[in-house]
Amino acid sequence: MNYNEIIDYIYNSAKFKSKSGYENAKELLGRMNNPQNKFKTIHIAGTNGKGSVASMLAHILYKNGYRVGLFTSPHLKDFTERIRLNLAQIPKKEVMRIFPIVKSHIDDMIADGHYHPRWFEIITAIGFQYFAEANVDFAIVEVGLGGRMDATNILEPILSIITPISYDHVNILGDNIKDIAYEKAGIIKRDVPVVMYPQEDEAKKVIEDTARDKDSYIYMVESANIETTSSQFERQIFNFKYKDFSLRELSIRLPGRHQILNAATALMSIFALKQMGIDIDNNAIFEGLESTRWPGRLERLKTAPDMIVDGAHNVSSAMTLAKAITDYYNDRSLVLVIGLLRDKEVNKILGILCPLANYVIVTKPDSHRAMDVESLAQMAKPYSRKVIIVEDIKEAVNKAGYLAGPDGVAIFSGSLYLVGEVRDLISSLRY
Repeated sequence: MNYNEIIDYIYNSAKFKSKSGYENAKELLGRMNNPQNKFKTIHIAGTNGKGSVASMLAHILYKNGYRVGLFTSPHLKDFTERIRLNLAQIPKKEVMRIFPIVKSHIDDMIADGHYHPRWFEIITAIGFQYFAEANVDFAIVEVGLGGRMDATNILEPILSIITPISYDHVNILGDNIKDIAYEKAGIIKRDVPVVMYPQEDEAKKVIEDTARDKDSYIYMVESANIETTSSQFERQIFNFKYKDFSLRELSIRLPGRHQILNAATALMSIFALKQMGIDIDNNAIFEGLESTRWPGRLERLKTAPDMIVDGAHNVSSAMTLAKAITDYYNDRSLVLVIGLLRDKEVNKILGILCPLANYVIVTKPDSHRAMDVESLAQMAKPYSRKVIIVEDIKEAVNKAGYLAGPDGVAIFSGSLYLVGEVRDLISSLRY
């Protein structure tokens, strides 16, 4: 198979009936001699913020001289974004080399009467095999969906991290915070410490109860750990203190108050690793945070007008984006370009974002789950007097730039499918 045929095979495997991702991954990785057991892992679950925290940790450990694997999802443009070694995307030739190894075990599984692994289990197997062969010191692994029954939960990590928990994938994880938190907290392992981002009380209790049952110590991130000294779109500067671990004038180039909390979560994780005897130099912490970038999350791609992409696709991330708009762009003319998937809380997301905009352009992400523009426009109209339908994303980008004018701002949000396409289109604007 060539590279494109491999990618088609992986995503076409979504059609197969299946047990849980965990059971499939356990069978497949067991046949591969459990490559995930050949390196130390840090496992991250949560609704939002997983990628940012994972990237910060990867940058810090890499700056300290460690070989670091990073496994995240989804990707914005290329499949290879999901699997990184020392911050670099897995080369396509490596995907082509490793896939036949995985495929041979899949064929054996089917011959023995097991379910065919689905796409995420296959990606997980490729990533873990790549990290094992590369002899990584650490792999930072983001959960695909939920946690308890996710393919990545085959891991026996040295540290678990739980980022903010809110509503998403309610048809799978549950329609209340308690049930969703139960699924996320499923990554907590016996005697393995867990770092917890500040949570709603109901989610916090579930995590605490789970950790207590597993004899897992909780490192709780709190606002009191942070003192923000400067918060600009281009750079935020803050101090962090937990017990005797104190760092001043830390700098991140990711905008939004939530990113300072994400950074504090990464720093608390570094403290936990230090407690295990892992050597991490303070200079690596400063340099790692400063160099961290996370595409598609409050990412400014252009100025005059400012053109910003943010993959806010659930209520919590929409609220975070709304807060950032208020903080940074309250005095600017704003155009919102939005495309959403049908299985999201569409009305709530529109109600949060649309009132902030002078114009709302509804468009359609490249996904079979995308909501049609006519229906989306009708749902947006109660929240905005100026709703415009532009189904083609390229035309929507140009229209947004024109309406915003050189002093305004255009924000593209609602789906990472939309964000990925917009990032490619910005360079070809006609105005």
